[in-house]
Amino acid sequence: MKVQVEELSPVERKLSIEVPPEQVQAELGRAYAQLGRQVRLPGFRPGKVPRRILEQRFKGEVEDDVARRLVERAYLSAISEHHVDAVGAPQLTPVHLDQEKPFAFEARVEVRPKVDPKDYRGLPFKRVQAAVTDAEVDERLEALRQRAARL
Repeated sequence: MKVQVEELSPVERKLSIEVPPEQVQAELGRAYAQLGRQVRLPGFRPGKVPRRILEQRFKGEVEDDVARRLVERAYLSAISEHHVDAVGAPQLTPVHLDQEKPFAFEARVEVRPKVDPKDYRGLPFKRVQAAVTDAEVDERLEALRQRAARL
């Protein structure tokens, strides 16, 4: 798997990820094998439907599922290998699966910014004490009791 990480800004990275065709074919083989065990088609014994027939009927769904799994696996592997501290979900480019070509996609992701704390020890700080009366405590307790009350 090839991964290139490009820094777009201090808080955003673009990952260009390419999965080799051998891995794509292996994943497609597993998906069709699993589908073949589950699907029941007239004229075939359970679990004995040829892959060619499965491809004719279910190609779009299988390719979408395999693409989703490949993206998820490759993305998680890439951010862990390249120490990308992702904050949210990535924005993915539209992906198309082709058995003969490498499966390539791009993911833009926000990352946690690098913050270097400056010398803060000399800054003035005034601690403020909050004055709470017994009446305020009773009022708050009564509000909590009313909200949690059941009939």
